[in-house]
Amino acid sequence: MTAMVERAATMLGGDTYRREVFAAHEFDRLVDAALVDGGGVAQRVVWAQAIPDPYPRGWVPETVLVVTVRESWGALYYRGNDHRAWITENPQPSPDAPVLIFDDQAPADFPADAVLPVDQIRAAVEEYVHTGERPTCVRWREPDRYMTW
Repeated sequence: MTAMVERAATMLGGDTYRREVFAAHEFDRLVDAALVDGGGVAQRVVWAQAIPDPYPRGWVPETVLVVTVRESWGALYYRGNDHRAWITENPQPSPDAPVLIFDDQAPADFPADAVLPVDQIRAAVEEYVHTGERPTCVRWREPDRYMTW
């Protein structure tokens, strides 16, 4: 996938649903928006592709990165254009890491070994918005469950 000229972020959580499109010169602001502490519940969904507005019927993003952050911790869910899904993997999970919501509709939490320090989450989000592909700067594993994204 080639880098696109714009990206979208959708902010979710509770009663919040907001979609915002960012131009290439605004990618730093997109990364900051994706990493806002949502109390482990609010999720940010980032799409690394040109975004049609309005969405055509049946449109789905090619790839999706779901970001959940609480305190100084976060977890990621990635779905590629091959429809395979991945979650972050921490080979040395911290007992101090908070619980992070995986899917508030299920309800389900990320496993403790998916939670990473937020600086690693930031690096992964930055890589994703520039490449549109699953970031290589963090470890991944297949999830036990899947999101509808």
